[in-house]
Amino acid sequence: AEGAFRANFTNEGGYHFRYRFLKNIMGLWMIQSIRRELNGITYVVDEKAIRKGRLHQYMRVEGLGHEIDFPDLIKAADEAEAAGVVASIVNVNDDRFLAPDSMIEEICAACEESGQPVPETLGELMLCVYESLARCYRDAVEGLTALAGHGYASVNIVGGGCRDDHLNRRTAELCGLPVYAGPVEGTALGNLAVQMLADGVFPHLRAVRAAIAESFDVQKVEP
Repeated sequence: AEGAFRANFTNEGGYHFRYRFLKNIMGLWMIQSIRRELNGITYVVDEKAIRKGRLHQYMRVEGLGHEIDFPDLIKAADEAEAAGVVASIVNVNDDRFLAPDSMIEEICAACEESGQPVPETLGELMLCVYESLARCYRDAVEGLTALAGHGYASVNIVGGGCRDDHLNRRTAELCGLPVYAGPVEGTALGNLAVQMLADGVFPHLRAVRAAIAESFDVQKVEP
């Protein structure tokens, strides 16, 4: 339909001639890129960011004496939120964030260009990313609701990103829906499920889904 086309939704072929109504939106790529930069992986460190001192600032002020991992980034965002920081918001689906030389510099530049405060600490940077992602997910849910003509009872987050408690919580709060986080190995389980169905281990798709729900830890995050 014209509305789906304009909202950038599409139909993706899936198992057993099924179709999934799909919208590609930014996942944890921005967060992964920031982590790599802070750990000094050279192919994502832009000379412009180094000249401006922004990258060195984050590494110096927030350096933890060990390789920065995702829990460190989540903690930084949690602390900034608790301190009452008002996050700047960027369009996470902008092409500028797909493959920038420096994700940190690109986020800062986007904030600067839109007249918003430029993040000055790692916490402010991460809060900007998390709030921008969560708002993007809320907008996608609202767009889907309008196109489908009915509401939805929950949001499911699967794959490695479901372990991010900050993003799960903010997504639930902004969407006003419970978030079911898990399973972590969603892709592998899907592949395994299709093979088990073909081999007759399960009689139908509903049985597979029930087995997965019973076998793996899925966390419910209330809004």
